[in-house]
Amino acid sequence: MPRLDTELQLLLERKAYYEKNTEEARRSPSSVPDPKEVLNISVKFKGNIDQLKETGFQPGSVIGEIAFGIITLENLEKLVANPDVLTIEKQRRKTIHLKDSIPDIHADQVWSRSGDTFSNITGKDVIVGIVDTGINFRHESFQHPDGTSRILRIWDQTLTAAGAETAPAAITDAAIGSVPLGYGVEYNQAQINGTLQNANLPVTVRHEDKNGHGTHVAGISAGNGRQGGNCHGGYTYIGAAPEADIIMVRLWGLTTGDTNAPSTTTGTMIDAISYILNTAKHIINKPVVINLSLGTYTEKMDGSSNECQTMNSLLTNAANDEGFAIVFAAGNEADSNFHAKATVPAGPTATLGIRFKILPGDSKDRYIAIVYSGSNLRVRVTSPVSGAPGVVGWVASGASATSNTANGTGGPSVTITNGANSITIGVLHATGINVAGDWKIELQDTGSTSTAINAFCLYGSSHDSKSHFFLDSTTVQTTLSEESTAAEVITVGAYQVSDGQLASFSGRGLTLDLRLKPEITAPGVSIESAGIDSDLSCKNCCCDCCHDYYVNKSGTSMAAPHITGVVALMLQKNPNLTHINILDKLSSKARPKPGGSTVDEDMGWGAGKVDAKATVDDIAGGGGGVSGPHAPFYKPSYQKERVYKEDNLFEHFRRSKRSPELIALFRKYFHEIRILINTNKRVATVWHRSKGPLWIRAAIRAASSPELPIPFKIDGFSLQEGMARMLDILKRYGSSMLINDLNKYEDELMLIKEGMNVYQLMNVFTEPVMCPQ
Repeated sequence: MPRLDTELQLLLERKAYYEKNTEEARRSPSSVPDPKEVLNISVKFKGNIDQLKETGFQPGSVIGEIAFGIITLENLEKLVANPDVLTIEKQRRKTIHLKDSIPDIHADQVWSRSGDTFSNITGKDVIVGIVDTGINFRHESFQHPDGTSRILRIWDQTLTAAGAETAPAAITDAAIGSVPLGYGVEYNQAQINGTLQNANLPVTVRHEDKNGHGTHVAGISAGNGRQGGNCHGGYTYIGAAPEADIIMVRLWGLTTGDTNAPSTTTGTMIDAISYILNTAKHIINKPVVINLSLGTYTEKMDGSSNECQTMNSLLTNAANDEGFAIVFAAGNEADSNFHAKATVPAGPTATLGIRFKILPGDSKDRYIAIVYSGSNLRVRVTSPVSGAPGVVGWVASGASATSNTANGTGGPSVTITNGANSITIGVLHATGINVAGDWKIELQDTGSTSTAINAFCLYGSSHDSKSHFFLDSTTVQTTLSEESTAAEVITVGAYQVSDGQLASFSGRGLTLDLRLKPEITAPGVSIESAGIDSDLSCKNCCCDCCHDYYVNKSGTSMAAPHITGVVALMLQKNPNLTHINILDKLSSKARPKPGGSTVDEDMGWGAGKVDAKATVDDIAGGGGGVSGPHAPFYKPSYQKERVYKEDNLFEHFRRSKRSPELIALFRKYFHEIRILINTNKRVATVWHRSKGPLWIRAAIRAASSPELPIPFKIDGFSLQEGMARMLDILKRYGSSMLINDLNKYEDELMLIKEGMNVYQLMNVFTEPVMCPQ
């Protein structure tokens, strides 16, 4: 039986009581619950949301494994009886809005307002670029008090130019590269204003945000709240940077109905970033921060994809380096069971089995990637089809296999490709529906040592109710979007203001190349921000302000624009900050995460919760007022002075002779130690008493300043003492392999001394390296 909250449990008990005691119900009809009463609830579930609909549940939003919707009291018992339901809670009136989240990050302490006038640090003369589903440019939160638009440009990639409309011109600036563009429709500020004023101009803006996501994001980062709504007057829902300028790109493919691909052979997301960067810094000449609350879930969570590398290149180009940052949402897949992590036992006959689920009615191609180091695994797949037709394999390394029966007959197929360091499994529907049920992957190691693997349900999405997912060895770690793992972007996780806890859906690291992302968190649960026309409704219609001009959404998509707005505030105070400067300031002034954070949660918090005031106060320049004119940003002769310390640190480590050995140890035992901390009370007690979470955070910060001494004591507790206690408890409860290796490396661990910096610490475990001055 699922866990019900107290109110619902009592309601069901009262209903059952009166059904049993009919005479008493007849005497006291007003006390009998109405079976037709409509309840607003949330449901945590596993499996297929369509099965829940059969109980009478009508879902609205579905975020990961949580669905929000309505159900009648008479159908609630059916929902309770469904074995896929884990938790049911009544939805109560929420209080977590921009009017709450902006104060929570202290952004409202950076600026002030009197009537229609904002003052102090407001994002003025800074551009917030947004790549999303578009923007409701008629919403008054994006207008000046005189009714003119705060939006400088809109590029709608989904439109085809008609009449006097034009597509954006090609970019040939050396600071960016050769970007042809030439598709979609670009609207400038004069055309937007003319459309708002119903002027008879050659071009009327046809752009729409048909989804609402982009408008919501824009309101969080840069809305001024001028529009009243939701039974509140104006300036209730104010974004983080209420006087920033806005450039919006409606990215093709994000909205249902984007069926005709634009006439381009380039990448639309990179085009969007390049367009905003070029327009802001090399045409308008203002600093810019770009928000991307989007992404793709793949196995490339190491920043190695082409898009990641291109973004890194743009950010580190000397001509772009000052006054430019990119912010990414971490993704919402932490609790979607899209990542499985396990170890294949040594030997040719020992088998690791991992199951994954295909849901009824699924008609999409589904893919799984298994990533490991080497070429010593073989694989077999068994589908729900009974007997030999449902089995594919064994497939040895370097080989491939296809079955035309494992996913049903008449065309559907299952394909396995077993290559070096990676195994790919495709469940391809071809002409029909995938075979629903539990599928099984079996792995064997042909060598004499065990092999750690990471398996990913590729392209899974919390917005796709039929996404496939793992049933075994699941982990919330390494659940970031591919794009958010780019080394130079700022990646943002989500927490909820109501209890200060990390959101269960918030994507988290480590990345596959062992970097911690996200770097910081911001509010991302039940955020009220600007909406589109289709969102508008009327509550009793007593007055215009009661229209729902603001809507409620949750996700890291909502957390990222909080950070984007804070970065705009930072760039107003000092427009010459680099993206590294920005990240350093955000991290060093972050507020701590809640006490008692688990290892899984530590991988999602980054440096902690953003603190806008502390961060802006720590920036030299600007004096707290509006920044004045500044020099052009394009500096061909500019030479970058900053050493990218973390990159250099990793490069030193990578070049050492023992780095493969140490990385292999980390991958081999990290999962086991994490499980011990989370499931063994004695190990967990020693971990927390030894200040384990605090040491992890100290290590993250030390990596950004490797030349400085690392802290040797935290709360009066030394690092050596903590290591000694953890070694002792792990030897008591760890596997025999872990115990053997702990004994082997224990003497080296104890060589850590007070006053060492990260480079000196590295020398303890690797061959000597030269420390940068």
